[in-house]
Amino acid sequence: MKYFILILLVSILVFSCRKPEYPGETIHDRFIENNSSHSIKIKNIFFYDVEIQSNETFKDGFISEGDSPPRISGYYITKTDSIEVIYDDTLSVFHGSKNYTMFRDLRRYDMFNFTESETNGSTHYTYTYTFTDADYDEAKTK
Repeated sequence: MKYFILILLVSILVFSCRKPEYPGETIHDRFIENNSSHSIKIKNIFFYDVEIQSNETFKDGFISEGDSPPRISGYYITKTDSIEVIYDDTLSVFHGSKNYTMFRDLRRYDMFNFTESETNGSTHYTYTYTFTDADYDEAKTK
């Protein structure tokens, strides 16, 4: 009887010490690719300027616990109506301005290429915005 009680207590301790199972995590990665032949500086996107040289990529993102849906927003910044994009430190245009919006706007989620994948129980969302020479050419006309 002693052994039975001892085995019962040990079993209870072993099963109660198991780590709780948590749902996976969701990874959100945003990329801004500069596939143009011009350097780009982006203002009003964070509390600092983002500089992306030709054929380079800027990455930011976050991880949340559990499943979360994809973010359906581009770079929407409160307290400002626009994002300034400067090409080669000389040509400046605005994305999202009340006065004029570029055809392709960093603030609009539908301008981002979206992909979804799953690895080891984690959902991975990737949002990619790509600057091209066509964006520079449009900026020259404004």
